[in-house]
Amino acid sequence: MSSDSFKKQMVSLFTGHDDPIIYDLKRRVYLCAFCIGIIVLSLTWIFETIQRRNSSLDYVAHPLMALYFTVFAFLLVRDKKHVRLFEIFTYVLIFAYFLLKVTLLMNDGAAVQRLSALSVWIPLVYVLGFLIFKTNHALLGSLIFLGLMLIPGVFYALRLEYNPETLKEIVVLAQLYLVGGIYIVLLLMISLLREHYMRSRALAENMTQLASMDFLTQSYNRRHLQTTLDRAIDRARRYGRNVSLIMFDLDHFKDVNDHYGHAAGDQALRDVAEIVRQCIRLSDEFGRWGGEEFLIITFETDLEQAQRLAERLRSAFVRHRFDSAGVITASFGVAMYQKDESVDQLVKRSDQALYLAKSNGRNRVEVAGINPLPNPIGELSFRPQI
Repeated sequence: MSSDSFKKQMVSLFTGHDDPIIYDLKRRVYLCAFCIGIIVLSLTWIFETIQRRNSSLDYVAHPLMALYFTVFAFLLVRDKKHVRLFEIFTYVLIFAYFLLKVTLLMNDGAAVQRLSALSVWIPLVYVLGFLIFKTNHALLGSLIFLGLMLIPGVFYALRLEYNPETLKEIVVLAQLYLVGGIYIVLLLMISLLREHYMRSRALAENMTQLASMDFLTQSYNRRHLQTTLDRAIDRARRYGRNVSLIMFDLDHFKDVNDHYGHAAGDQALRDVAEIVRQCIRLSDEFGRWGGEEFLIITFETDLEQAQRLAERLRSAFVRHRFDSAGVITASFGVAMYQKDESVDQLVKRSDQALYLAKSNGRNRVEVAGINPLPNPIGELSFRPQI
């Protein structure tokens, strides 16, 4: 492994890839776990100390772990950036505690009896690893833990005098390691399935987005606009909401392609889409209706507001200097949803207003049903640069 690859692995290990929402959720869960852990550790330590059942390791480890949880609880209350640090330290702490606990018990004559009780908690190491780390890191940590735990078990088994009683102890040890291996395999399968699901979900979302986007302008395509318009009209019909359409077409756009080529025409379409995105609201839907024709769906917008937005866009096109084509203008048709009107009827009225703008000289805004705003004089449509 190269040094750069190793550095990337370490960065991935210590930073993680959770988004802020997941980080905040983890922080809240850990804070609750801290409170429970501190109480359980403290009560266990007090009870076993009174009963004189504390091992030398637990007598020291339980108060230290309770202190550790208290310190990190304080840090997480102040700043959630410590979440990843806590996860790694907690994994290392539990990893070391159980490994040391098993090693010490192997040197005790009553190892099997105590291991039977401890074996319930040992899989926590495997579960934590797969919850905290990526699959490859979790698998590596789990295999290292199982391998290190196997070493004192082998030495313990070699010291035994083989008879029917010691055979039971060997069976218990074998079960401990076998269960560990089963946990690792199951958690690995779950983790791989989870990663496959996440990749499939991301791919499906990406495909859905691609199916609704116009590749050239990176705006919505006609299919998406039609679906959005259906839902918008349904809401308008149910709740009496205002919905307006702005349909516009670039004037003499064929001349742009003829004079400067399709590459210049494609760039002009991208520029137009960017100008529109800068002028509309985030709540508005904008896309390519077909060719050089575009459609804007404006929500909670009456006819006058939509008309003014169209005029602002028209002026923005005139002010913008396109790289090769110079000045490109557009004609606009504006219409607002009327009661009991169908989607096709609304689109047809906005298209008729656009046709009227074309007929009246282009580079203007026409509104279905009312008089248009005064159109400035002297602004030409397409002017080829010689």
